[in-house]
Amino acid sequence: MESCSVIVIGFQVVFIARAKLFRFVKETKENRERGAGDLKILRNPKTNCHRVVLRREQVHKVCANFAILPSIKLNEKRKMPVVWNWICRDQSLLNAQEFFTTKFKVAEIAKEFHDKFIAAAASHPKASK
Repeated sequence: MESCSVIVIGFQVVFIARAKLFRFVKETKENRERGAGDLKILRNPKTNCHRVVLRREQVHKVCANFAILPSIKLNEKRKMPVVWNWICRDQSLLNAQEFFTTKFKVAEIAKEFHDKFIAAAASHPKASK
């Protein structure tokens, strides 16, 4: 797993958990699996900016890489406490605007992800204080 540590150099791991990431496809109006693996929230100690990175577990390809901005709103899927979705500009593929859904194994991990994500957005230098 040495190859995966390259993205983490200079960053502090704030959160890490196994998750599945889905992307909404407008044309077919369905969620397609983008990848499964360790979803990480990373903090740059120099700028206090955070990002989410997810590498697919067997091929180690980055399938999510985006900055956590105050404008990103997390939404819990109704009656599914293990699922969160949001819209962001993802840099892992052509800097495209994406509608992501992530699913965790248990509600406690999903809640921890939510709390860390919200704290990261609030601590962003551009967040209104």
